[in-house]
Amino acid sequence: MKFLRTLIGCVGLVAPVMALCLLPASLAWGQAVSGSQISGIVKDASGGVLPGVTVTATNTDTGIERTVYTTGEGAFNLPSLPVGPYKLTASLTGFTTYVQSGIVLQVGSNPTINVTLSVGGVGEEVNVVAAATMVDTRGTSVGQLIEEKQIVNLPLNGRQPTQLILLSGAAVVTTAGALVGDRRQYPSSVSISVAGGTGNGTAYLVDGGYNNDPLANVSQPFPFPDALQEFKVENGVRPARYGILPGATVNAVTKSGANNYRGALFEFYRDHRFNAIKPFTTSDDGLNRNQWGGTVGGPIARNKAFFFGGVQFTRLRVNPTDTTSFVPSAKMRAGDFTDVASAACNAGNALTLPAPFVNNRVDPALFNPVAVNLMKYLPVSDDPCGRIAFKVPDNSNEQLGVGRVDWQMTTSRKLFVRYFIANYDRAPLYDGTNVLMSTGNGLGLDNRVQTGVMAHDWAVRSNLFSSTRLSFAKSRILRLQGDSLFTWKDLGSKMTPMATDPGMEFGVATITNGYPQTAFPGRFNSMTWQLSQDFDWTKGAHQLAFGGMWIRPKLDAYGPFQANGWFTFNGSRVGGGRVGYADLLLGLPSQFREGGIQDIQQHMNYLAAYVQDTWRISDRLTLNAGLRWEPYHSAVDEAGYASHFEMDNFFANIRSTVYTKAPVGLMYPGDNGYPGTSYNRSNKNQFAPRLGMVWDPTGDGKQTIRAAGGIFYEMPKMWQYGRAPLNPPFGNTLVVNNPASFTDPWATYAGGDPFPIQKPVSSTVT
Repeated sequence: MKFLRTLIGCVGLVAPVMALCLLPASLAWGQAVSGSQISGIVKDASGGVLPGVTVTATNTDTGIERTVYTTGEGAFNLPSLPVGPYKLTASLTGFTTYVQSGIVLQVGSNPTINVTLSVGGVGEEVNVVAAATMVDTRGTSVGQLIEEKQIVNLPLNGRQPTQLILLSGAAVVTTAGALVGDRRQYPSSVSISVAGGTGNGTAYLVDGGYNNDPLANVSQPFPFPDALQEFKVENGVRPARYGILPGATVNAVTKSGANNYRGALFEFYRDHRFNAIKPFTTSDDGLNRNQWGGTVGGPIARNKAFFFGGVQFTRLRVNPTDTTSFVPSAKMRAGDFTDVASAACNAGNALTLPAPFVNNRVDPALFNPVAVNLMKYLPVSDDPCGRIAFKVPDNSNEQLGVGRVDWQMTTSRKLFVRYFIANYDRAPLYDGTNVLMSTGNGLGLDNRVQTGVMAHDWAVRSNLFSSTRLSFAKSRILRLQGDSLFTWKDLGSKMTPMATDPGMEFGVATITNGYPQTAFPGRFNSMTWQLSQDFDWTKGAHQLAFGGMWIRPKLDAYGPFQANGWFTFNGSRVGGGRVGYADLLLGLPSQFREGGIQDIQQHMNYLAAYVQDTWRISDRLTLNAGLRWEPYHSAVDEAGYASHFEMDNFFANIRSTVYTKAPVGLMYPGDNGYPGTSYNRSNKNQFAPRLGMVWDPTGDGKQTIRAAGGIFYEMPKMWQYGRAPLNPPFGNTLVVNNPASFTDPWATYAGGDPFPIQKPVSSTVT
């Protein structure tokens, strides 16, 4: 709590104090991330620049104003403006007042609006109704805006707005190396490669808050379409303000309230009866998906405070097409394998099973008692080969909710708070009778993700703007089996299961021409804090930006995929290399494997600071130069399950003094020179320069030519360290080939069953 109070207290400090406190330890996604800006030059009719002009941007939905004054070069800059419709006013004594309406600012946009004032009397106005030209004549990145109309009106499967990222061009969904699809993330998480980047190298921001899952650096869930104002996909060489991940940046903004009450109700319905059946498919999938909800927003106090909220509920019922598998037939359970060993069941090659089979028959009294117990949980096939068709329904419920409050504290200060929650529930299907229901989608999911942002914007002076963000993202991802699912010990095998918590009990078998493996349960929880500070300072022809960020992801993961024993029956013992059930029923595994749990408690600190200068050299040429300091700080394992390979020690033949029998070159916490309990050494000398230019060849803001280059670094995904608890000396994977029996797989292992293994491990472990 002391830590949290300190963070919240910092948000209220004055900008100079924030600069001193945070510059060494932060980055920021400020004005160009969750908002927009307007810049330009004010001149008189003869082309001379006008200093001291009062320039005001007014949001016509909320009535909130921002005022600045032009510099000695006639330049003005209005950073960190919330997206929405605006009116721009420019006035100076002795000149007519310039008013331009119809301006719509979009997330991450930087329109240039140049103003010409004519000599005139007090009260005279020149009114212009025109949208601002959205060609960016100042930035070097390349982006694609996804507007509200596209988000709401384009058909989206499951109403997932992240599908629209693919409209940005050169964007593809990728799963290679991204760990999406293994159910360690929320089901709507995505891994999208943009312009050749890696799938988990894309940064996702919602209202300026970091929205990546630290386990694999893929996205956390997004609010539903009706709660999003818009988002932008940016790639290429971005200014030094941007970092963390080297790929694209997806920058989303939620809706906020206005001076008028607005709301909507919606319902979307899909049913299998409206769908065509695929060719060669004999039945449809029974799809029934119902999505409904609503939004409402409006004023708490006109021109002062506003609210917005919304919910979406999803009910999905899917009865997929048949899955084909194999289980023992009634004849096989009676010891008669003549059918399953025939040519008809073995691609035209009949099998002769060895002893104790005689003419492919065996006395059922020889069946292993563990196998006999397993048969109680498998259905009986009436097919001679044991073939069976079964369905594993995919039924789920989801609830999404978002709430936001905006408060214009004073004419120079604004605060907003936003909270989002996503719940996804799919009950485990195994009910104690049919183990086939523990496979595939029979695995239960109990997921919840919560994110929040608190933002404070402050116009310190007309040419100095401060933007502060405090955000969090908390996820709870549970993969659960039915509470009554058995372990091998429950069926009579002499082994020690290591995962015995409710919902985590299971046993795995790989059977050649047998039923699918039981799905692995697990627990994957994370908590990420982010604190960022940005400053934008206009000085003459220069727009200086500087700031920093601190991100602290923490991962608590539990992956017991091999902790309860894994039997393999490949038919090599008595099944002729094809009939795995012959080996299983006689209790003759070809392999037994058991090992440690991927038990991970780790945290990481990401720190960065930057300085950026956007220099308007002339009306047509802008130079961008910046430097980002992005030191690497290794993740820390809170249980001390860490090791590091030191090349110099390898060549010098230096061995660990903590684990003296470890291979040469490996170091462990406690060894001389080892970096605490980190996985590897930190590197403070990571600097990322950025340099670019933007040329407006005609000076009318309708086209630009850009050239830029830069260096980018990547914050590692935390799951990459997940192998450490499995490997010696902290864990192990023990394999027994051709164990004596299904009943006692450790019978031939020296010392018998070695589990549970001692932790902490003895320093003399081999």
